[in-house]
Amino acid sequence: MQGKKHTRNQNACDTCRNRRVKCRFADGEVCDGCRFLGVPCTSDRPRRKRGPPNRHSHLQSNTSLPAGTSNFAASDSGTPSLSQPPLQSPVPAILSLLAPESLIHSVLDDWFDHIHPLAPILHRRQFLSRLNNGDASNPVFCGVVISVLCATCATLRRKSFEEYYPITLERCINLIETYNLLPVDGPYSLDWCAAKYNLACAAMVHSDMSNPWNHRVLNEAVTGTRYLLNYKLDQISILEKELLKRLYCLLEITMINLDIFGQPVLGRLVIGSNTVNQPSPYTDNELDPSPDTSMLPCHSDNVNYVPGLLHLRGIFHSWHVAQADRFYHPSSKVLTISLSRIQTCLDNLPPELRWRGGLSRPSTATHGHDVQIANIFVTSLYIRSNLLQQFGNPLENQMEHQSIVSDLLEVLYHLPQEILEANGYSLIPKIRDIGAAYLGGLQVDSEADGRVIGIGYEAKGKLERLLRQLGVLDFRPGLGLAS
Repeated sequence: MQGKKHTRNQNACDTCRNRRVKCRFADGEVCDGCRFLGVPCTSDRPRRKRGPPNRHSHLQSNTSLPAGTSNFAASDSGTPSLSQPPLQSPVPAILSLLAPESLIHSVLDDWFDHIHPLAPILHRRQFLSRLNNGDASNPVFCGVVISVLCATCATLRRKSFEEYYPITLERCINLIETYNLLPVDGPYSLDWCAAKYNLACAAMVHSDMSNPWNHRVLNEAVTGTRYLLNYKLDQISILEKELLKRLYCLLEITMINLDIFGQPVLGRLVIGSNTVNQPSPYTDNELDPSPDTSMLPCHSDNVNYVPGLLHLRGIFHSWHVAQADRFYHPSSKVLTISLSRIQTCLDNLPPELRWRGGLSRPSTATHGHDVQIANIFVTSLYIRSNLLQQFGNPLENQMEHQSIVSDLLEVLYHLPQEILEANGYSLIPKIRDIGAAYLGGLQVDSEADGRVIGIGYEAKGKLERLLRQLGVLDFRPGLGLAS
């Protein structure tokens, strides 16, 4: 019996045609692909005539692109091609090459809901007003928008895999570099520096600082930020000054964190030497009180996330100072002083940032404060564990390691999963390091008298719980959980 002849769908919708995938209709007037992406299912794009291409028209279309750019396809397999018809106004249309407008706004909303409390370097109302009013025609601002999308995808990895397609790290970077939205030589601005920082953080999720591209982009963010703080601070608005100082704090934290992990650091960032660069605790409304009735209110309008950022920096500074103190004081004294500094940071937290376990939270606490709590307390436990490994005696500090793991499990199993995932990949290496230090201490204790004995049931149970939660957080597309 002759098989049924396959009939090609000649009426594929615009989105499926652009993605170069089959357009399938299960039922209704919306195809399966558009329903999955949550975008309108339209057929407005004009059909191209069959036959050989018009060489004269092809040459004309190539001249319509900006100087130094060319059409290109995305590097990640399975993603839509970025080759498009000639752009009459290239820069404003770049965002449309990346994803539908509705998806872009959805990802930006996720940034301000989940990631902004940890990196409050954008003023939401001003940022969205610029986007809605067509400021995306500015190449650098367009680069900032793409960098925020890129950083959100890298941080919220589960949502990225399930909801953000076709926005990916590779496609974001390809767009920025192809259209030269963020030139290497500036000119330096707050937008330019923030975009470079976002791109570096996103790229470091996939590869560490051994990747030259990551090192270069982060170096550019440091150079631009220092230049603006040293030479242009009196020429910018109060709003930009404060956002720039917050960015400097985040760069300090990033540099110390890289140093802890033994990654190459950038020597041109002087850490903790200038209190003038410390941001003030302003809310968005205090930085810019002008209302915008076209936007719905957001938690960041009247909530201050700067104290959490400053306390997190203080915890990292405790480790940084210890590396200098080790040359002047005995190890035991360095450890005692450093642990005391960390505890002082935690004791001085405002009520909404204090860990209370299952107890009721203050009425002023928000979802963003919970995200900061996870970051602050996991980081403090990680720094304590690292200092114990550097300056402590393995046998004498066994109880301290047990206390650290117990506190870590308390945080991991009492905070909602979305709170932990909002911290992105940064929590995973910290949890791994704490677990490795705990296991190493148990092995030292087991072999103290020359006999290898089994690890107790309580310690084994803690390790199993730690690994279980780590497997949930270390989500990898295609694998679901960590392999």
